[in-house]
Amino acid sequence: MPVEDRHSVKFAFLSLLGPLTAVGLILLAMLTAFVSIEALKSNPTVWICLGVLLSLLCCFSCFSLINAIRLNPFEYDTNHVYLNQGMLNSESRPIRYQDLEEVLYSQNLIEKMVGTGTIVLMPREKGRAPFRLKGVPNVESVAGILEKLRLVGQ
Repeated sequence: MPVEDRHSVKFAFLSLLGPLTAVGLILLAMLTAFVSIEALKSNPTVWICLGVLLSLLCCFSCFSLINAIRLNPFEYDTNHVYLNQGMLNSESRPIRYQDLEEVLYSQNLIEKMVGTGTIVLMPREKGRAPFRLKGVPNVESVAGILEKLRLVGQ
């Protein structure tokens, strides 16, 4: 099917609320300890550890963002679900609805609050890992559409 006939589902940035909240809480705890303990301010080892930890947290946040944006958007039409493959190439991998056992969705508390969720595509082949699509906005509706298309395709 031509690309212009596909329905596109984009990643919801709000689904990064969990990792960013964790990073924020770690930074808050570090700053509280740093401000409240006077001996830490004059110790150069603490400054080096603080810099390394901040760098690692920034790398974690950036990698989470890049990974989510690159791997999660997908498209679908009446015959296939198209998943992006890899971080650097822009080719999509088509998955036929006939190759899927079922389409499930899940939402944790934060995802429910921001209106996103995770779609799980269960393959028919035993031994293959399910495909997880995280950060999908309006997850109930999209999962319902994919499940109906899967049932029609059988």
